[in-house]
Amino acid sequence: MKNLLRGIFILLAAGFPFLSFGLGGSAAKNIKLARTKTAPETLKCGPVAEAGVLTPAQLAGTLKKGTIVKILPGSYEKDIIINSDDIIIEGEPGKFCDANLTISGKDCIVRNLWVRYIECTLDFTCVDSVMTLFYSYEDSKGDLVFDNCCFSHIGVDSYNKNLYLNRCTLSSAGVGFWMWGSQIDIENSVIFSTDTLFVCAWRNKIKIDIINSVVGSSANFASDRGMTKVARTIADVKNSKLPCSVTAKKVFEEKASFEEGPSGCVLYSDSVTSRSGWSRTTSSLAKLKDFVLKDGSPGKKEGLGANLSPEGFPVPYETKASGTKTPPAVPASPAPAAQ
Repeated sequence: MKNLLRGIFILLAAGFPFLSFGLGGSAAKNIKLARTKTAPETLKCGPVAEAGVLTPAQLAGTLKKGTIVKILPGSYEKDIIINSDDIIIEGEPGKFCDANLTISGKDCIVRNLWVRYIECTLDFTCVDSVMTLFYSYEDSKGDLVFDNCCFSHIGVDSYNKNLYLNRCTLSSAGVGFWMWGSQIDIENSVIFSTDTLFVCAWRNKIKIDIINSVVGSSANFASDRGMTKVARTIADVKNSKLPCSVTAKKVFEEKASFEEGPSGCVLYSDSVTSRSGWSRTTSSLAKLKDFVLKDGSPGKKEGLGANLSPEGFPVPYETKASGTKTPPAVPASPAPAAQ
């Protein structure tokens, strides 16, 4: 009966991808726009300068509002800095960019990108992408919207950000979410950590809404940063005195299993700001197979989590006339370069 009810709900979710809490309205509009938006100018950014290709330093000095930036595969010594508004950043599906991407412009879009690290400060939409770590800071208000993406870790050092995850997969060998206080909406996703899944890093209230997802941890569902307050399960949160609340609908508290991994980053603490984060130089990079569910894993049969190619890169759903959804083919992806 449990599997039957789960299957019925999955069919409903396939027809109505934003069924609940915050993943509707502007978030759904942003996701659609992220895949279709174009721009009059496209710039290419690569690890070294060559004909028609800018280095990260050259790009930062020439970037104008409303440009497409195509990030080429390779190993980058310098951060790629996006300091203009309304920029579309895209990669080559399945091709690894060993780079840290820092976005300070507003209303930027990331699509079809596989990088080490993405950091942003303002409104941001990301689709069909993979990153070891996503990190957002500053207390300006904004929506961080992800659709069909994969992560090892997510950190939000802000209490004014709304974080939306739809059809995403988080597979982490460390802390899954490091949150300073935000609204988090998770739908149709697979979330797993071998450590604590949600760390409430400050006293600001965190509101977590989860629907139609597989959520599991080998340690705790939530804790404070000092591990003095711990909730092993969603039900434990109510009496844990943690600064968070959880609303769960059709949530399956089960441990997902993956073909490889999960991978993890190094957690550090900044004694000056009293904030914490992950080392951006860690060699524990996410591999695509870290996000591919094994046969028999919770969420596999139901089609939860990111829609992945056989190699493990997120690809958009294509709806056939019959209503079934199948991904387009994606070229084979190389392993990340050794660190």
